[in-house]
Amino acid sequence: MEDTLFAGVRLTQALKDAMHDCPEVDRAFFTDPGYLILFNSRGDSYLGRPVPSGTSVSSLEDLARNIISLIARISPTEKFKPSDIIIISDAVPLNQQN
Repeated sequence: MEDTLFAGVRLTQALKDAMHDCPEVDRAFFTDPGYLILFNSRGDSYLGRPVPSGTSVSSLEDLARNIISLIARISPTEKFKPSDIIIISDAVPLNQQN
């Protein structure tokens, strides 16, 4: 995933706690890379998705809403808005770090 952009939210302590405590049925939303992935950038951790090359602005908006809806399943009390999503160019997926 070199040179891949990622869209996501910074992993807060509340979100980390919610991931730890979430029902088993919802764990796939952050353990199955088809949903969300954990990634690091410059010492911070994020939860989000890769942004496919050539993505239009309207598709980015859809992607942001999708990320927010999946996070809401994991952490119903942690409220994120699409404007909380950031695009990161130097992210490293946690499962690909050395």
